[in-house]
Amino acid sequence: MKKRYTTCMATILCCILYSSLLGNNATISNPQYNKQTRSLTFDIGWNNGFRVSTEWFDYIHLVIKVKNSNENTWNPAPAFTATAISLQTPNSSNGGFTGVWHSPGFTSGTDGGRMIIQFTSGTFINPSFKIMAIEMVYADHEDLGYTYNFGDGITRNRLHDGSDEGLPFSWAPPYPDIVVGDQSGELGSTFNIPLPFAMSNIHKSMMKYEITQGMYVDFLNCLTRPQQDTRTETDLSIGVSEVTEIYVMSARTFPSLDNGIRCASTIPSSGRITFFCDGNNNGIGNETDDGLDRACNYLGSEDTKAILDWLHLMPMLQVEYELWSRGGGQVVPGEYAWGSTAYHVIDVNGWNQEGTSSEVHNDLGTPGAHVSTNFSAKRVGAFAGATTTREQSGASFYGIMDLSGSLSESIYSLLTTNGASLPNPQDLGDGIIGIHGNHNQSSWNNTILMATGKMLSYGSGNPISLLNNVIETERSSSQGARGVR
Repeated sequence: MKKRYTTCMATILCCILYSSLLGNNATISNPQYNKQTRSLTFDIGWNNGFRVSTEWFDYIHLVIKVKNSNENTWNPAPAFTATAISLQTPNSSNGGFTGVWHSPGFTSGTDGGRMIIQFTSGTFINPSFKIMAIEMVYADHEDLGYTYNFGDGITRNRLHDGSDEGLPFSWAPPYPDIVVGDQSGELGSTFNIPLPFAMSNIHKSMMKYEITQGMYVDFLNCLTRPQQDTRTETDLSIGVSEVTEIYVMSARTFPSLDNGIRCASTIPSSGRITFFCDGNNNGIGNETDDGLDRACNYLGSEDTKAILDWLHLMPMLQVEYELWSRGGGQVVPGEYAWGSTAYHVIDVNGWNQEGTSSEVHNDLGTPGAHVSTNFSAKRVGAFAGATTTREQSGASFYGIMDLSGSLSESIYSLLTTNGASLPNPQDLGDGIIGIHGNHNQSSWNNTILMATGKMLSYGSGNPISLLNNVIETERSSSQGARGVR
C-alpha cells in the first residue's frame, strides 16, 4: 500500500487568479475559463491510484462551485457535460459534481488527464470557480460476490447470527434483505435491537482519507459570516472584530492537539472571515509545515453533516463502517480495520517532518503502529509507505485509510431506542447548506453516534465490530469525519 494523501482544492478567481491547496495526491492545475464557449478546462491527476477490477478501484469525486461577482455565496455549478482526455468520466452532470476514473488498462501508480467542463445551463457574471478533487474508493459489493460477516464473536455490543451470540452474521449472494430476529440466519445484536437493511442501502463509494484541515479551511472560506460562526467553536458572530481564541475549532489561543485552523486576531465586524492553517503557530498561514494534510479533529456531528452536504456526500451507516473495514476478509475476533488485533503504541516524539505533506513516524512499517497520540491529529495515511503491507499501513480490506487508528468518525447507528429510522441512503448532499450553516437533507436528522475506529494513546481501542452508543453532543479533540455516496 503506497502512501498518499488527501483532497485537492483549487480556485479560479475572476478567471485570472488561481491557487491550489493540498496537491499531494490529487492535483488540479492549468485552469482556463472561456466565457465565449462557457467551458472550464484544467489538468487533473492523482498518485498511487489503483484499479483492481471494474468493480473495485479508486477515483476522483470532482466538485465544482461557482460564485458570480454580484453574489456573496458559492453555489454548486449549473448543469454541465464533462469529458476527459486519457481518463474516464460521465459525460454529464445535473450540476455541482461528477466522477473521474482511471483509463482502461490502468493498474496502479499515477494517472491524469485534461478535463473539459462544458456548461449547458446557468448565467455567469464575471464568475469565480472552485474545483475540489476528493479521492474515493469504489467497490460494488454485490458484484464482487464476497460473503460479508458482521460481528466478530467477542466484541461487546456486536452484531451476530440470531441463534448464537458467538457466531458472526453472514451475508452471502444473492444478498437477501436482512431479517432481524433470534433464529439462525437472522440478524441479532447483543445491544438493543438493530434496524434491518438491504444491499441497496450500502453505498458503493467512500472517501479514501479523512477530511483534512486544509479541506475544512477551504470549506469555511466559502461560507457566509453566520455560517462560519456556526461551523466553528470560537464566537465569530456578527459584531465581533477582535478575537482572542484564534484557533477556532477548539476555541483556544494555540494549536490544540495538532488542530491548526485559525483566523486573524482582528477580523471584519460583519463580513466573511478568511481562515488558514497555522499549525506551527508562527502567525504565517498555510506554510508547508502548517498541517494542511492532517486529519481535521474537533468536528462535531453537525459540522460533519454540513461539509458532507456541501460536497454532495453523506455520513456512513455503522454497518458500512464494518463492511468497508473487513470487506470479504475472514473474521478475526477483536480485529481493527487493518485485519488483525496487532497494535503498537507510537512514541509521541517519533514524528518527522511534522505538519508537512511528508509527515511520517519512525515506526513506519511496524504492524499495527496506528495508535493516535493523545487524540492529536496527524497526516492522513501517515503509516502507508512504498513497501508497507495492509497491516503496516493501516488500510482496510478495500484500501480505505485510517478507519482504525486515527480519529473517531461520525456514523449513523444501526441501533435505535426511540424508533428513529435510518437516513435515506439516496438522500445525498445537494451541495447547498442553510443560511445558518446547517445541512438541509431531511432524512439526516436522526441521531448520529460517535463511530468506532479510535485508538487511544495508552494502547486500547475500538474493534470494528463494536457498536458504539455514545451520542455526540459537542465537538471533541478525537473526532473527525469522512463521507460516502
